[in-house]
Amino acid sequence: MNRNWDTIREILTRLEELPNTDSVLQLSDFTTDQAFEYSYHTELLIEAGLVEGKMFRNMDGGPTAFVNNWGQSSIDLPVLV
Repeated sequence: MNRNWDTIREILTRLEELPNTDSVLQLSDFTTDQAFEYSYHTELLIEAGLVEGKMFRNMDGGPTAFVNNWGQSSIDLPVLV
């Protein structure tokens, strides 16, 4: 799957809008028709260390929830904003 910068931007924007760093961004916060795309891009952000979090999966292997908060590297994202 190709990276969709609009999807990444939306994930980061929603993260920034969370009330505090204890809040969690979940797959249910996004439209269900693009659940795979959101989870794929969130997993990329977690693996790159741009956000802190963990991918949780249900019994069939599909993702259910993900991000805890911003990572230290988020300062270096001018291209995405």
